[in-house]
Amino acid sequence: MVALKSGGLNATRCAKIFMKLIAISLLASAALLTACGGNGNDNNGAVTPPGGGSTGGGSTGGGNTGGGTATQLSMYEALPLSSTASASDFLAQINAEGSRGFRFFSGLAFASAGGGAEEVAAYVKDANTTWTFEREAVTTTSSALLSQLQASGARGFRFAGPYFASGATFDLYRKDNGAATTYIYNVLPVAASSTDFLAQANAQGANGYYATGAAYMVGASTVTIYEKASAGNARYAYEVLANSTTDADLLAQLNAEGARGYRFRTSFVFSDGTKNVYEKDTSQASSFVFSNRASQTNSTAYIQQANAQGATGEALVGDYVLPSGTISTLYVKPANCSGVLCVTRSPFGF
Repeated sequence: MVALKSGGLNATRCAKIFMKLIAISLLASAALLTACGGNGNDNNGAVTPPGGGSTGGGSTGGGNTGGGTATQLSMYEALPLSSTASASDFLAQINAEGSRGFRFFSGLAFASAGGGAEEVAAYVKDANTTWTFEREAVTTTSSALLSQLQASGARGFRFAGPYFASGATFDLYRKDNGAATTYIYNVLPVAASSTDFLAQANAQGANGYYATGAAYMVGASTVTIYEKASAGNARYAYEVLANSTTDADLLAQLNAEGARGYRFRTSFVFSDGTKNVYEKDTSQASSFVFSNRASQTNSTAYIQQANAQGATGEALVGDYVLPSGTISTLYVKPANCSGVLCVTRSPFGF
């Protein structure tokens, strides 16, 4: 599990299986993302809310049709998946859900009576499309990873992170079947300090490359993966602010930055301390409003809450450890927004 510092997604929500392997122990000279899970939207054009309603996996949600920068509505489902399930079983489930328009975005785990855990795969439907997932062998060098990324991206499959299932580690890729978007990538050595990160991320972002996460271990190297979509004209900017010391200060900071079009990513541990990282698509005049709700103790209640908030246009961010130590579920409501920053994803950004 991730070693949480002064902020981060609740470790009890990070699945023991299918979890991101980005949660690695890095030397103090490397940046570490203190979070679990995540997802993003593949279409850099307008995001269309889902139509109709759906019930499944202990969840019920509804939405209506719309387009452009209309209020984004989201529906959520959670399906059980055994800790002994193979990578093939996992892929079969997420592709079955993808064919129904539900996009896998994270594994979740909830403590259960007797010291065990309820483990589920969580899904969201926030666009009128379907999804196809593929898995590729984990690479051991940066050049091999870049080759894999470019080959998959050219086919419309975008990187969705490294995963682990029943002893097997693999890289997951996802395709929006309703879009013709392709992707190209840059793989760069991880920036150690927050100053170096800002210089690297803003230089990449100015050319349309989105930072998919802070740090990935590839063989003996630690890298940052940047992704550029063929569709749209998104350009990204990043800011790093001091870590908040109170819950009220954190929420005030989230919303002050959100009003300026910067969406909160998460707290990163850099060589110069823990910082709050924000990202913005400078090609549009978006804004973001953050709110928090009580953390739920099982998947049914968690999904019910997410669907209630999703029906109002709020996208799930996930459980976050506030400065006080309280675990709270964060939501974000975008306005005038389309693309990767506007949809359900945890701070990994996938």
